[in-house]
Amino acid sequence: MNNPLGPRVESAIEARKYMVNDFFGGWDEEDIALLSEFSAHTEYEIPPDGYILDWLGVKTKLEHHAWLPRPDGNKGVLVASLPIPDDQVHAEAIEYLALCIAIKRAQSRGETHFTSVELGSSYGPWTIASGVLGLRMGFDHVTLIPVEASAESFNKLFQHAQANDLLNNTRLSFLPRNIAVGNKPGIVFFPLVDTSVDNGAQISESSCTTDYRGLEVASQPVAAETITMIAGSIDHVDFLHVDLQGAEETIIQSQEFKDFLQAKVSVFYLATQSRFIEGIALKILPPLGFQLFRERPTKYEQNSRTQDVNGWTTRDGGQTWINPSFS
Repeated sequence: MNNPLGPRVESAIEARKYMVNDFFGGWDEEDIALLSEFSAHTEYEIPPDGYILDWLGVKTKLEHHAWLPRPDGNKGVLVASLPIPDDQVHAEAIEYLALCIAIKRAQSRGETHFTSVELGSSYGPWTIASGVLGLRMGFDHVTLIPVEASAESFNKLFQHAQANDLLNNTRLSFLPRNIAVGNKPGIVFFPLVDTSVDNGAQISESSCTTDYRGLEVASQPVAAETITMIAGSIDHVDFLHVDLQGAEETIIQSQEFKDFLQAKVSVFYLATQSRFIEGIALKILPPLGFQLFRERPTKYEQNSRTQDVNGWTTRDGGQTWINPSFS
């Protein structure tokens, strides 16, 4: 009989026995059972040429991850094991846990409509995963709102949705927005980068030639809207995923955003680009009633290119927060 967990998961569990307090991966051993509930059991499937087929059954174009080695003949890549400690491609266990917890909580409340909002969505990995799982888990309707400032990535959103049969589905509303998220409406600037190899671009209030990382960039103007302009008409948000490459620092401190979180969001995943952002969230969210479910600290290394602490990040961290008022 095949090992149901796989060698990577077994190795991670074994490492925990010896690393103890030094191991801070954003997951607990008890989370394996939860993740297993959502596995599409793809280990015997053949992925389409040019695509990654993952453990959730989500298909992603290889070209969305240009840094990955290309198989001979552009053959598909199968990644069927549970994402512990990570999915071997782009995300750690903590992000998948956030989505799975959001779905479980919506089910426990008897919700028939699942809503997912992804701010800083790139090609929409969490949007599309939300759609695939939401439909599979039996919700009558699923609403997806990905928000992305990059025109290049925005076009990839539609490709990713199409590849996973989410367009023209009567049970699903796909509402992408090619805008930036801000604390006030207006015009901001977004760097012109190849998002298949650089997902670190951050908006700025003025056009600049050097970004927060100390890298030379060109930028283009893009419209910005606040969270209530983007999703204020939505009754509730089951899963809010925010990854703004450091712009979270100001967004989560605005009263408008805090009011939105408290009133409408069940599960909030915050990508943290610095220890500073982690600290801000830890100070702000508990008074709003949120409980920290899992966290994974940012890894950083000070460099001489920039004095912006967000520009020191070598690996993003993350926090998953639960709003008990959506019990």
